[in-house]
Amino acid sequence: MNARQPKDGIPGTVATRRHGTRLPGAGAAGWAGTLALVGSGLVVAAVIPNAAQAVNPGPRCLGQPATIVGSADMDELVGTPGRDVVVSRGGDDFIDTGAGKDLVCSGDDFDNVRLGRGHDRALGGEGDDSLDGGRGRDILRGQREVDALFGGEGDDHLYGGSGQSVIIEGLIGGPGDDMLVGGPGLDSALFFDSPRGVTADLRTGTATGHGTDVLSDVEGVGGSNFADHITGNHRGNGLFGQAGADTIHAGDSGTIAGGTADAVSGGEGADDISGGPGQDLLTYGHIPLGVVVDLAEGVATGQGDDTLRGFEGVIGSRLNDRLTGGPHDDFLAGGFGDDAIDGRRGSDTAIYRDVPGPVTVVLDPELIGEHADNGPYAEGPEFGAGSDKLSGIDDIWGTSGRDHLYGDDGVNHIGGFSGNDRLAGFAGDDRLDGGDGEDVCEDRADQLRNCESVGARAAGRSADTSTDAGGGQSTAALSPWLGPAR
Repeated sequence: MNARQPKDGIPGTVATRRHGTRLPGAGAAGWAGTLALVGSGLVVAAVIPNAAQAVNPGPRCLGQPATIVGSADMDELVGTPGRDVVVSRGGDDFIDTGAGKDLVCSGDDFDNVRLGRGHDRALGGEGDDSLDGGRGRDILRGQREVDALFGGEGDDHLYGGSGQSVIIEGLIGGPGDDMLVGGPGLDSALFFDSPRGVTADLRTGTATGHGTDVLSDVEGVGGSNFADHITGNHRGNGLFGQAGADTIHAGDSGTIAGGTADAVSGGEGADDISGGPGQDLLTYGHIPLGVVVDLAEGVATGQGDDTLRGFEGVIGSRLNDRLTGGPHDDFLAGGFGDDAIDGRRGSDTAIYRDVPGPVTVVLDPELIGEHADNGPYAEGPEFGAGSDKLSGIDDIWGTSGRDHLYGDDGVNHIGGFSGNDRLAGFAGDDRLDGGDGEDVCEDRADQLRNCESVGARAAGRSADTSTDAGGGQSTAALSPWLGPAR
């Protein structure tokens, strides 16, 4: 610890510490405490009798002059028992304001902000921030990136930021009657820490059970570990029940192929889950057990016995699943593991967008010179010991790797997406889309798109001799809640 006179000539004591260590703010006993940047990774705490005399008043937060200012590096900024105005600047910072009616403006990187007992206000920065209001009536506002806002005890106001279309923000009101307001991105009201089941309805914008909360511009709900009642609206929702026997009703969403479908998961427990008028997607991708899902019968087992209605798509677990479609055009994604996928009636799609890839998918082995007894299948190095067995599948979505995707003599829609792929539709009025990368389409007569090389139908499985273009990002999306393909 060093002590010296401030360079601006104002009487006082300056205490210095390197970045990454605890830095207590000044301000006790009537003193005005100001922290200012001196050099890279070095922050000074200047205790001066009258801050108004300062030559350079420094940054401001929500219109108020800062009393604690971080460096461009990683800092730990600790407030005083009184009122603090904190500006963190760069680096991944930890901020603990303590008691008092504090203001915090987060910086450019990831900041972990913990407010104290006062009625505080915190504004997220350019990075991914965590804002915890603690006790008191707080106002927390996210910014551009992925922010998690925790209201804590008291009646809080939480406002999501202006993230991109796949940004998901967590708004956790905590005890009390809170107002949760989302932004232009995807915002979730999360009730993970509720001591009882919640009833959340995005149509009416209300949630009860852990206080009485008002929800506005919120697209997603994460339930409690108890029996919840969750209802979506028309905005492409992400509805997740967690543990407990939950009742979940999806809203009037869009389409799975268009990336605007609801994504719904009941979590643990025996759940009652229903889709809405649009296309809805049921996901088990996060659970540690294999699942058996039958959309025609409306049942799912593996992590609780779920009752299902009105779903057109399923994402399986990371283990061995059995997925069966219904009477509609279904989208079935087994994911990792050795899965059995049966589309049954309708024009059904096998999806591999979330497998790291590459994959080989064959709907008719005879057409590529293999034995017919093999049956339709999909295989890849990331699947584990075996491969997927396919039945009743008409269409294929590939991965971001170098895939080989082969249809049958029916009508096939095959999408390679990113990676240098080889696609073949064979007979039927097929549509082949290579997507990003240098793709080979083995069919001259069909509807072709994004095919850099076009050849006749191959009698056997051909090697992809194209130069790898680095793999572009897939344009396919199942739901905005699932993010882009890997």
